Amino acid sequence: MDEALRRARRTYLANQDAESSGRYIAALERVANLAPQHQYEIQNTLIISSSHINEEESIFLDQGGNPVWASYAHGWTLWIPDDREFFQQIAENYPTNIATLMHLAKSLDCEFLRIDSDGPVYKGLPTWEW
Repeated sequence: MDEALRRARRTYLANQDAESSGRYIAALERVANLAPQHQYEIQNTLIISSSHINEEESIFLDQGGNPVWASYAHGWTLWIPDDREFFQQIAENYPTNIATLMHLAKSLDCEFLRIDSDGPVYKGLPTWEW
């Protein structure tokens, strides 16, 4: 067992009862045994507040289709493809703020952009109240 796992075990045991500690330690050991065995695929997602788009743009997203991968009660998840032609289409056919946010997500090496009513507001990006 490596040192990080031993430290986590000691910390957890100091703060929990024996039964829950045993379950937690067993789970940690299973994860420790799995982690080095696989090359996991992890997707990056940029999460932003829906205040970074205006109401007209939200209607555009509600209509669905590319690039909306999923919509839900509080926002949308947009797929950020790895395709130059697609990004040219975005510049020509998408509302300005959506295109800007998609380019930002791409520049951060993200595969998805989640526009969420509870997402963080970032300085330097325009905001609207709607």
